[in-house]
Amino acid sequence: MIRFSSFSGQFYEDTEYKLKKQVSDLFFDFKTNEKRKVHGIIAPHAGYIFSGKVASATFSKINIELYNNPLFVLLGPNHSGKGSAVSVSDAESWHNPLGIVNINKKIIELLKKDSFFDIEPLAHKFEHSLEVQIPFIQHIMKNKNFEILPITLALYKFSELKNFSDRLNKALLSHSGDIIYIISTDFSHYVSQEEALLKDNIAIENILNKNSEKLFNDVLEHDISMCGISPVTAYLNIIEDNKKIYGEKIIYQTSGDIMPMNEVVGYAGIVFYRED
Repeated sequence: MIRFSSFSGQFYEDTEYKLKKQVSDLFFDFKTNEKRKVHGIIAPHAGYIFSGKVASATFSKINIELYNNPLFVLLGPNHSGKGSAVSVSDAESWHNPLGIVNINKKIIELLKKDSFFDIEPLAHKFEHSLEVQIPFIQHIMKNKNFEILPITLALYKFSELKNFSDRLNKALLSHSGDIIYIISTDFSHYVSQEEALLKDNIAIENILNKNSEKLFNDVLEHDISMCGISPVTAYLNIIEDNKKIYGEKIIYQTSGDIMPMNEVVGYAGIVFYRED
């Protein structure tokens, strides 16, 4: 079964020619010559006109020549509330104007044995946060083979997210190649530029410190409207005790940097490198 794109023509262009040009133009100022291996990135998921520069600057740090048999694990929020709290796409592949991307069947079969995960279509049918990442992956991969594992999360307790991270990490141990995490989130929503900068810096500092529980609590305490707090927390749970993984902020912008507006949305590009 194929999941066809739900948001082409809305968040990004809807023909192969237009989308290829759109993504290529976004990467024009960013060269993929990184010598360090990327373990995971945090990237935004707004329309490309708003967050495309932040996304491309972040994806450009993935130099695919450094990887063997890469599996991209995509973790994103569930904006619609439809489907399951932990939803793994039941499709065999995802399609967009740039072509078809296959899902890793081996990991899916392992997750089917764990009732914590639900293999189902509904959450993904109505969710843009992972779909918009795929053209960036296709661009950096060019014609090389890769697979994806898309998962949306609607878990809002820290203990549940810790449980998720432990179970996912265990399943992924069976993958023989490299794993690259793509964590999808925007930061502050519909606040002033000043408030976005203030609040998002709190979140970003915790992320760079790999402090998952403090991030989770600070988002609640400071009312930071970060839609992907669940996937970001889950990822930090996986890496926080690994001293060989460290983060760098690549770029931060708001929608107000793209065009004048009184209420903005924040976008951060963060990369976690791993020392082999």
